[in-house]
Amino acid sequence: MTFLLRDTHSAYCKNTHFPAEPSRLATVLRLLKFKLTSLGAGKNSLFGPFSMPVNSIGLFGWSLFSSLNPHGYGELLKKFPSVSNDFQSFEADIIAHMIDLYGGNQKDFTGMISTGASEGNIYSVWLAKTRFLKQKIHRMALLITSLSHESTRKAAQMMEIPVYVVGLDKNLGMSLSSMEQTIRTCYQSGYRGFILCTTVGYKKTGTADKYEDMLAILEKLKYGQCPTMQHFVWIDAALDGFIAPFVGRKFLPLRHVGVDTLVVDFHKLGLTPYAAGLIVLRRTVTEHIKNWETASLLDSRSTLPSVSGWAAIHSLGKKGFQTMYEKSNRLRSEFLSSLSGRLSMLPTYISQYDVSLFLECNRHQWQQFKQLEERFFLRCHHEDISTERGRKKLYGVKIYFFPWQSSDETKRLLDACSDLDI
Repeated sequence: MTFLLRDTHSAYCKNTHFPAEPSRLATVLRLLKFKLTSLGAGKNSLFGPFSMPVNSIGLFGWSLFSSLNPHGYGELLKKFPSVSNDFQSFEADIIAHMIDLYGGNQKDFTGMISTGASEGNIYSVWLAKTRFLKQKIHRMALLITSLSHESTRKAAQMMEIPVYVVGLDKNLGMSLSSMEQTIRTCYQSGYRGFILCTTVGYKKTGTADKYEDMLAILEKLKYGQCPTMQHFVWIDAALDGFIAPFVGRKFLPLRHVGVDTLVVDFHKLGLTPYAAGLIVLRRTVTEHIKNWETASLLDSRSTLPSVSGWAAIHSLGKKGFQTMYEKSNRLRSEFLSSLSGRLSMLPTYISQYDVSLFLECNRHQWQQFKQLEERFFLRCHHEDISTERGRKKLYGVKIYFFPWQSSDETKRLLDACSDLDI
């Protein structure tokens, strides 16, 4: 809150008093235009690498609906739309489309549009705790990694659930052996409910967890050394979940019976205006929240994300998205094949679901890469992480390859990297 007060209140609100009289229309329009156009003056000045364009048809749908009826639309989980022209039909259509995309079926899964994966993560932890309490399980633990999104820790703090940080493996995904050992140790200490956050596309590295192998370990433990354990698994696919079906190998997480929820953002690589996300829910999970008047985390929900997301999906389709992100893969391949000198010697991490790459470096090299943040689609990160071998300081740069970039821009980035003192 201090940050917000300093940067938005002090910097932009010269007059802190509530307006006593209406302002002239021309004045309001002039200030609106000035403030809005100045926000995007720099490529990464406000939104970082995700200062990206949105689908034009999606934006049109967003604008059209906001001019007609900028209201919320009630609770989809409790009452599905019965007529095709109902506003809720946009949400129902998107949910059905995305369940199909991820290999699920309408009989086993439902969902809701959200403001993004942060809401989805918090909602998933709440659902997990609610289910465990119904099962008379009071000792539960949340398992994450050092790279898990901070909303997972916020959720644990809100729900008063202990957090156990599982070590990362050599590919910067959750270590399977560390995960198994953590569960065994917790089980021996009396824990019976295990909430597991598996990530497809860590925000800072782009790396991913091996969620299929993790599910297999959970089943092995449940029918082996930990017979009275229960688990709740959700996939945080905020960053890469939308494009994973269109790049690399098949991404069909809903075919696995162990997946309870999946959260994904539309407003990143789905080319939809902020704030737009989706929570996919296994229907058996919703049985434990029937007594609530509303099943969503937020009662105030806008139709705008559903309309714009629906328009983007239908205007591009599978073929359109696949064509876009195949270009991203080509740009990344060009960059990798052109790396030379000390750059080519840096440890490089590439996810099968992602359109970025992560170069691990030392502190000096990290400081050199920081000079490029304002000019290119990249972000430098440093983090204290827990690995299967212990704790370490991770320095690195995550480079994005978006479909609206050009080969020339990739070449300029290579030239800039070559000029660095690394």
